[in-house]
Amino acid sequence: MEFDAYLLIADFYVDLKKHNYTAEWLKKAEKSLLFVNDNANRSAFHLVSADALDSRHLDKSGGLVRDSVEKHLGAIEHVDQSIKYAKRAIKDGQENQLYFNMLTIYHVRADQTNKLEEQLKYTLLGLSYTTTYTHPWSIGQEQLRLARIYSDMGKQSLAKPYLDSARITMGSIELLPEILKHRIYEASYFYHNSFQELDSAIYYLGLTYEAEKKIREDEALVELKLNESKFDDAKLKLTIQEQKVKLIKKEKRTQILLFTAIFGIIVAIVVTIFLLRARLKRKRIKALVIQLEQNVDEKTTLIQEVNHRVKNNLQMIIAFVDAQARNNNEKETIYFSNSIRKRIRAVSLVHELIMEEDKLSGVYFKDYLEELVQELESIDHEGGALHLETDFDPIVFGLSTTMYLGVLFTELLTNSMKYATNNQEDLYIWISLKRSSDGLLLKYRDSGPGIPDAILKTKQSTKSIGLSLIDSMAKQLDSTLVYNRDDESHYQLSFPVPDDSISS
Repeated sequence: MEFDAYLLIADFYVDLKKHNYTAEWLKKAEKSLLFVNDNANRSAFHLVSADALDSRHLDKSGGLVRDSVEKHLGAIEHVDQSIKYAKRAIKDGQENQLYFNMLTIYHVRADQTNKLEEQLKYTLLGLSYTTTYTHPWSIGQEQLRLARIYSDMGKQSLAKPYLDSARITMGSIELLPEILKHRIYEASYFYHNSFQELDSAIYYLGLTYEAEKKIREDEALVELKLNESKFDDAKLKLTIQEQKVKLIKKEKRTQILLFTAIFGIIVAIVVTIFLLRARLKRKRIKALVIQLEQNVDEKTTLIQEVNHRVKNNLQMIIAFVDAQARNNNEKETIYFSNSIRKRIRAVSLVHELIMEEDKLSGVYFKDYLEELVQELESIDHEGGALHLETDFDPIVFGLSTTMYLGVLFTELLTNSMKYATNNQEDLYIWISLKRSSDGLLLKYRDSGPGIPDAILKTKQSTKSIGLSLIDSMAKQLDSTLVYNRDDESHYQLSFPVPDDSISS
């Protein structure tokens, strides 16, 4: 029990990079090892020792640099010892007593070398020891590592099976961190791009940018919250200081009235000195407040830059799709390219409006919808004039909610432009968004004849991509889109007020 506790504390200090404390607890663990000297414990001791010795950091270019060659060689020796004792423990039937499984040990050994052949060797050895009790997270990371190694070696055909396996394994994990999603999407993009599979490459490039955007937004929001907290603390300190100054001034005035004229000059000197000190303190606090405001502005600029890059990346993807469509005369391919372009444009438009209005909190949804209708009309509408009538409460939605509603409306508007009119008939569309007792109520209808009964009956069994997107976006808003044939046929969506909404 003592050995386990000492080793656990040493491993904890390794993660904190407290090398002095790590060495101290490893010495205690080594002494206790004499009393529990079996192969499983020896393996654990050597692996933690290797992790403690292998001190490394990232240089300015993002490359991995080890602090000492001598310590690195010592770490390799410890890992090899850990592997030797772990194999003996397995041979003696102590596999369940291993502190670290073989997959973890070989993962650490692969980290100790820069040679692709050795990384491949130890990663394959680690995967050979996986069992039904091995966490999918660990297996998926090793599969992804193998895919990257084979890809770096130029063996794309060998990289593909492990890349597919990593997608399946990671996909089975609930709440998968964005950093792991980013690794999978990025590896998939490089693989498909190497074979000039543009559709797949563009798809995974989009997912990579989305994951990267979420990671950067989370980091930027954390920094912004920290700076806001510091700014509030500084303002509170300033207010307290000013109150103290007022109280002291009051006391001094009272003293002046009580003292005789003889002490008047002394009191004046004391007050003057105090006022000078208070002024200096206020100047320092004011400088601190200005610095904090600058930090908040910098973080705001960073978020705006993220929005700008996302918008540009989405425009680049649209350009890729347009280029692909121009090189293909098949109607089905052109229709597919246009549908992708419209959906991407619905998302890109959100970032454009946020940048134009310079408001990170969100945009007026009515303005966004009118812009979206104009975009879709220029792309997809070939009939008569399009008349849009809206009845909106003044509501501002944030980035996420606007995108969900934008994609949903893109599909509804596309269906109306395609099916609601014949030849050159004018198309009328009515949209309302009102507050209700349950949250928000959205209604949508067009001047078409409505959805035929035959289509309604088969709609449940044969859903198109558009209908699937509509259902998916409605679920994101904690609701379901309902088609109502009473009176005038219309769609209706009732959903709770989103957290990012603002009433004007």
